[in-house]
Amino acid sequence: MYYLKLLHQKDFFIKFRLLLKNINGIIMKKSFLFLCLISLLFTTNSYSHDLKLYLKNLHRTAIDGDENMRPVYILNFDTLKVIYESDSGKTDTNYYPIKLPNMNNSADTGFAKIFFTGQAQGVFPREIMFLFGNFKSDTTYIWPDFNNNLDFTDDNAFYTLTKDNPYIYIPIPNSKNPEGMFLYKIGKAHYNDSEQENRYKEHFYNDDPKKGFITADCKYWYSEQRLNILTCDTVIDGKKIQIGLMDWNCNGLYNDIDTVTPNNFNSDRILVGEYGKNTISYKPCDGAAILLPETLIPINGKIYKLKDIDETGKYIIIKPTNKKYPYLQIGDTVPDLEFKLTNGEITSLAKHIEKGKFNLIDMWAVWCQGCVWVLPKLKTLDSQYSSYFNIISLHHDDDNIKYADSLFVAKGIKWTNGVLNAKIEKKLLSPGGFPYYVLIGPDGKILKFDPEIDYVENILKNYKRK
Repeated sequence: MYYLKLLHQKDFFIKFRLLLKNINGIIMKKSFLFLCLISLLFTTNSYSHDLKLYLKNLHRTAIDGDENMRPVYILNFDTLKVIYESDSGKTDTNYYPIKLPNMNNSADTGFAKIFFTGQAQGVFPREIMFLFGNFKSDTTYIWPDFNNNLDFTDDNAFYTLTKDNPYIYIPIPNSKNPEGMFLYKIGKAHYNDSEQENRYKEHFYNDDPKKGFITADCKYWYSEQRLNILTCDTVIDGKKIQIGLMDWNCNGLYNDIDTVTPNNFNSDRILVGEYGKNTISYKPCDGAAILLPETLIPINGKIYKLKDIDETGKYIIIKPTNKKYPYLQIGDTVPDLEFKLTNGEITSLAKHIEKGKFNLIDMWAVWCQGCVWVLPKLKTLDSQYSSYFNIISLHHDDDNIKYADSLFVAKGIKWTNGVLNAKIEKKLLSPGGFPYYVLIGPDGKILKFDPEIDYVENILKNYKRK
């Protein structure tokens, strides 16, 4: 009996172990399936989850302290002569009456043209006028012509600059969507030194009575900052990051896509920068994305696709994607792109990039004051380090190429000067502003996008020591 009982107990334990094994197998299978499901969910999530980012209504500039001085023109007439010139070269002249507000307290009257593209109709296609009263005094009155009709009595806007209130903020509404605002910070002109003052005067001074432009003394000019960037600090994939929107074409809206110009010049931009920083770069070489029918944005080592963007810049919606980033990066070789020399000859970058040397591609324009100011510095570097440094200048447009050539001759500059085209601009990640440089190392690979000239000089100095 005891023996049979042991047999029964043994049989029970064998069956019990088999049962546990089966249960354990079921648990393991279910655990494996559960882990696969979780993995699938996370994988699916990383490529399907939409991120909606809300932008602060805090307008700012791309460059900290980026103030520009602009001229004030004397207003001593009641009708403005406006000359329009078409792409074909034909001109059309119109006369517009100016309706002034009550200016009894204004001893001096002037006006300025402010860049703004958000007016569907009006006197100027890409500008509006500001009226300056008492502009030679500490207290200056400003009337904006928001609706671009030269009637300064129907805009319901009036601002005052004083010693105690040296800056004012003027939001200019988009005519199609008034919720879309382009914000200007306006103040009195101020210069770091007489040299800077003379540079501005040389660049902007215009005394052409035929066009109605009599320039006031530059000490009575004004300063402007375009506050056309909205940002938010956020966390994406566990990493802190700053995302921004830039109203690149200055119309008060943030979702414009330009598919007309070859380099999408008038498209707005999505910016990527450092968490908590006061400035954020608008340059594609720093990660900014120009809006396209399909916009890809590099964020924390991953690529995101833009799904939606609010017209007035309130939010954007992005989604992770496994698509590859299609643009050049540091360490890549510059592709051999064609361009035209100033004498009309067709050539290519490969023919002018000198192997074994540092090569600086300089994208510039004669109307860009910074581009012209830096030419003497570039000439000095070209002279000092000619054995291992080479410059290729590419001027922004054909229209002023003869003037650009004559400027080179006048300054004794002998390096290559050609015409910048849209293909090179886009491929080399030009931000659309000038000057813009691409520094190529002796190995033929991109060393840095948009370096400061001081950075280039230090590279050349240290290389010489070696």
